[in-house]
Amino acid sequence: MPNRADFAFEDFAGWHGSISISIVQDGDIYFTLYGSRFVEILGVDLTHKYLCEAIDESLVAETKQHFKDLISGPHIGHTSGFAPTTNRDFIPFDVLDLPLSDNDRDVTQFLHALRKSDRHPATFDH
Repeated sequence: MPNRADFAFEDFAGWHGSISISIVQDGDIYFTLYGSRFVEILGVDLTHKYLCEAIDESLVAETKQHFKDLISGPHIGHTSGFAPTTNRDFIPFDVLDLPLSDNDRDVTQFLHALRKSDRHPATFDH
């Protein structure tokens, strides 16, 4: 499992807005970096915030289970969905969650990569 220190900011040239970094903390993930593309598509800036504090309460249990599964694996995660946006249609997106370790054993952080998808709501199967 890679360590956060294995990646330099320059490694993500052209992707900076589509990258977020979170740390695993208190059964949630806490964003230390939240790319501008995430803000644009998802409509909220989670820099220095916990994910589960920012999402609808009905999604908290499923979200915590998603990351618990990735941590216990460790596994690479994939989430796709449609973000409701003000004065626009829903925007389809995909997020890849890559586990990172500070101690070469445990998942302690995640690198999240976002892309706008071409999927149509009728094809959404999650």
